[in-house]
Amino acid sequence: MTLTRPAVTTLFLIGLLPGACRPAPQPPLPLDLTPAPVDAAAAAETTTIVDAAGLEESLKAAGLTLILDSELPTHYLPGMARIYAVEDSAERVELYGYATEAEAIKAAAGISRDGMTMADPQDPGERIAVKWPAPPHVYRRGKMLVIYAGSDAAALEALTAGLGAPIAGAD
Repeated sequence: MTLTRPAVTTLFLIGLLPGACRPAPQPPLPLDLTPAPVDAAAAAETTTIVDAAGLEESLKAAGLTLILDSELPTHYLPGMARIYAVEDSAERVELYGYATEAEAIKAAAGISRDGMTMADPQDPGERIAVKWPAPPHVYRRGKMLVIYAGSDAAALEALTAGLGAPIAGAD
């Protein structure tokens, strides 16, 4: 038996009909978006710092009072720094925000292991010694660099919880 072209087309279409007649898939049931109860102490331990407000909030919760001192470029790191004085001490916190994570990584690469010297942004072959008021602790997360020149244990714990382990600076 030889089938003609119209007969083959008809048989092909008949073969597709059972699949075409299946019911449409149903959307999944709605998710329960009711927030679970939050343990404040556990939340504080896992807070990720992603911006200046988060940094300020984390350090305030750790007992530091930050006073915004200035926003300006520094001579030892590229980009603008948001510099905070720590009330009642000589300690300070510097926050650098970059347009991309690659820029933050490049800036961090110029920082010495002890945090005391930086690659000169104007002359990358040269190094600049920085006189910190207290031992520096350098953190990088995403597009941010944070330098805490201080030794408050609660502040160091909050920074490590929110930013990860320091990439340079005092032990």
